[in-house]
Amino acid sequence: MNKNNERFLVYLGKKYQEYALTECKNDHAIHEKTEIDNKMGFMLYIETILKTMPSDYALILRNDFFKKREEKWWQAYFTKSTYYRKKSQAIDEFVSCAKR
Repeated sequence: MNKNNERFLVYLGKKYQEYALTECKNDHAIHEKTEIDNKMGFMLYIETILKTMPSDYALILRNDFFKKREEKWWQAYFTKSTYYRKKSQAIDEFVSCAKR
């Protein structure tokens, strides 16, 4: 796994969580509507990439970067070595899909 890829995913995850927490205001000014549309488009783009990935990869990325579950959530699903191997593969595949 490329460390830059992981840093990129950490950044995307923070933005995703930030946008998910943003409350829409009742004011429908053009610039605010555009901002909301951009945030929704970003989140939809992330979800679209995750849906195209193997389910194990999507599970890992959602829980580690986009939804922030408890620290050792993966123990119910994977051995430690399998988790880290799949996480590395998932990160690289996500970044590869995002670059297309």
